[in-house]
Amino acid sequence: MPGIYAIIVKPRSDLEIKYPCKVRMEDGAIIVIDRERAEKVAEEK
Repeated sequence: MPGIYAIIVKPRSDLEIKYPCKVRMEDGAIIVIDRERAEKVAEEK
């Protein structure tokens, strides 16, 4: 019988999730900062 399957998991409470980008609202605009790229640029200077 065909259907849609999903697995829902709850992460451990001590699990740290590192998001590659930081997103925020500023003056009605959405600002996205790529942390990995920003770190590379900072290292190059």
